[in-house]
Amino acid sequence: MHLRIPFRFPAILALVLVGVAAAAGLTGWSLARADRVSTIGYVDTARVANEFPDMKAMRQQLEKETAAMQQEYDRNSASLSQEDKVKLFQEYQAKLDKKKEALVSAALAKVVQVTGDVAKKQGLTVVLEKQSVLYGGADITDAVIRAGGGQGRK
Repeated sequence: MHLRIPFRFPAILALVLVGVAAAAGLTGWSLARADRVSTIGYVDTARVANEFPDMKAMRQQLEKETAAMQQEYDRNSASLSQEDKVKLFQEYQAKLDKKKEALVSAALAKVVQVTGDVAKKQGLTVVLEKQSVLYGGADITDAVIRAGGGQGRK
């Protein structure tokens, strides 16, 4: 049995970024302020997941943790019955899932903070995931990646 890490970071990141405007206090939208002009930006969450330094570091840490736990599991399960192997596997998978959750939360918090900072700096009131935008908006993906310490494309 092999421990696994399901990589669904772009989907998780998209959900987080949809809420970034509210979480970062960027919208400023209310019925009393309906005349306010919204400036919309968007982020390519797949690129951020692949190029943002904290996300890369998190994936590397998870890979290390997975490999170490796999070796430990292999060593500890060698002489166990199939039933005991399954129980031990479930314990190790639960430990790995807990570590993954902590690492992902920290990396996503950094992405949200940096996205909010970039949005404010560029005067944006709403930031969406790229796939949600059919027309218009400002692509701030490279600015977010660079602000997080990455290279970006531009």
